[in-house]
Amino acid sequence: MVSFNWGYNPNPTGGWGTEGVSAAGGLNAGDIDWAQMRSPEQDWQQFMLGVAPGMNRAPMNQMRDQLMSRYALAQPYNTDQSFAGFLAAGPDPQADYATLRNRARSAADVAGYSQDTYANKLMELGGPGTEEGRRLALLGATFNPLQGGSTGNQAAIANMLAAQRGPTSTGAAGGRYQGGVGDAIQRAMSSMYTARQARGYDPNTFLDWYMNMTAPPATA
Repeated sequence: MVSFNWGYNPNPTGGWGTEGVSAAGGLNAGDIDWAQMRSPEQDWQQFMLGVAPGMNRAPMNQMRDQLMSRYALAQPYNTDQSFAGFLAAGPDPQADYATLRNRARSAADVAGYSQDTYANKLMELGGPGTEEGRRLALLGATFNPLQGGSTGNQAAIANMLAAQRGPTSTGAAGGRYQGGVGDAIQRAMSSMYTARQARGYDPNTFLDWYMNMTAPPATA
């Protein structure tokens, strides 16, 4: 399965913030929160430094894309949280299985927008300066190739959803499959992704296809 790839830095300061600018207008490196400027991949590498030497890292590497996928769906709704903060806080308590699917559905929709549709939607929302406009811009930058997003990220989201155990009786996400079962699911998802491309399907439609295929049956 394709690894999650960030075409931009979603961490909240991801650049020179005002906290690093002196009264004279110059940069003051000592006042900059450098940790906030790391990319999610750099945050993950820092996190992995804490893994004990000799520990089997394969499960951790499998978790990387799972966690980045969950962060990619959560971050447009909480733009003040870095990936390091997301890891420290643990799973989003609001991201039950239904919420994950709803957010993935939004990502799939934005991924399929043409340039004109994307621009029109953005203008309808008041531009990227509004909360909803910023959410659309972040989803586009992550999932829509015309906006710098990656089709591989769609596959990563689908793989994350497939590995979820599904909703519990309380509606919680129910954890995820790991180990041999998790590996089998990942291989199966990779096979479907590759097969659809071999048959000429647009890889940019993969998440939309997966969401439609796994949609719960309509209730009367």
